[in-house]
Amino acid sequence: MKALDYSKSIVQGRWWSLFGKLLVMGIIVGIAAIVVIFVVALVVQLIPLAIVQNLIIDCVGWAIKAYTLVVLTILFLNMEATKKA
Repeated sequence: MKALDYSKSIVQGRWWSLFGKLLVMGIIVGIAAIVVIFVVALVVQLIPLAIVQNLIIDCVGWAIKAYTLVVLTILFLNMEATKKA
């Protein structure tokens, strides 16, 4: 609960700004993910083994998720630094 209260204090007064940033980021990452997964799915069809196809698609999906988490962490750290300043 302490962590949630701290997070709330950081975004307090900047809710709509954060919402806008997250919305734009979600749209950009979503469109990029669709394009990347579509291209990977086309390329993967050239590989005969289904297990390798699934492995490649899963790795791409995890890479996209990791990127999103890093971006969210940087956004939070930036908000934390600007709140203290």
